[in-house]
Amino acid sequence: MTYGSLAAATRLLARIEELASDATGALVFASRTEPVGTILLEGGRICWIGAKGLGRRLTDLLTERSGGLGREQVEDVFGWCSRTGSPLGEALIESGLLGPDGLREALSRHSAESLLLIAPHAEQVQWLSHKHRRYDARFTFRAFDLLLAAGAATAPELAATATAHLERILRGGGAGIALARDDAEKLVCVGGLRCGDWSVTSVERLASYAGMAVDLADFVAPSHEAMAVGQPSGASLTIWRHDEIVYVAVGADTSLLPLKVASLSGTFTLLRR
Repeated sequence: MTYGSLAAATRLLARIEELASDATGALVFASRTEPVGTILLEGGRICWIGAKGLGRRLTDLLTERSGGLGREQVEDVFGWCSRTGSPLGEALIESGLLGPDGLREALSRHSAESLLLIAPHAEQVQWLSHKHRRYDARFTFRAFDLLLAAGAATAPELAATATAHLERILRGGGAGIALARDDAEKLVCVGGLRCGDWSVTSVERLASYAGMAVDLADFVAPSHEAMAVGQPSGASLTIWRHDEIVYVAVGADTSLLPLKVASLSGTFTLLRR
């Protein structure tokens, strides 16, 4: 999977955020010639994303995270759920075959991978509304949750490195995202830390802001990494670049953050509050 897929996934997740907060139903996607996949929502949250060609992938993910669960056991639970109409997650947990954390991680990864496959080819979309509520809220996701999961699926090593860097910088508090350039030279999100109430739309705006700040810094002093500190909309904002990844931190301890960034990243401060 490529960064191009991640950019398309970001656009699709932003469209999902535009739906009503209580939206419950299915988005069915197709290319010009065939079905592509489905996204199920309940109360505005994403419950499930399935893509053509990934039918057996969830079984693999559940097996990997079960600590000994075999494929046959997973497939038996799948079959029972199909016959009874029971939610898969609840059946796995009630059976003792998988814990809540392992299930959520597997569902998140599967939905992210499915999203990355659907997004570039979703030329046609149909919304099918329904009133059924079947999914445990613990195993549903905000659009932003799956944006981070898609970043980790697209570039796992880069996402892990970026998250570790954010953890070092933000030990004193605050939230941050990590952005990398895709094939079209657009900044796309590959990781984040403590972004509890952030949205995909807000990340898109921050990415645009960060791109302009870094381009300005390159113009002024191209031999240096770039950092900017300011207060747009009353919030503290710090932007810097480290190992070709652009970082944005909001609401951190701004009296010390510039020094920490400079120390850990070798960053030269170009703009100060």
